[in-house]
Amino acid sequence: MSRWIRFRGAVAAILAKPEVIEKIQSQGGEVLSGTAEQFAAFQKADSANWAKLLREAGIKPE
Repeated sequence: MSRWIRFRGAVAAILAKPEVIEKIQSQGGEVLSGTAEQFAAFQKADSANWAKLLREAGIKPE
């Protein structure tokens, strides 16, 4: 088993603990799980949503 697979498994186990979920949620976070490909798709869609929102609000980088 590769180190990457073991690492992902260890992180998933930690993020499944109720106390960890509660701590993350108490700080406004959300615990999601999935593959690297799913995360990349989520990140791409989220970036597109934020770009649209900023454009519509007329917000430009300084």
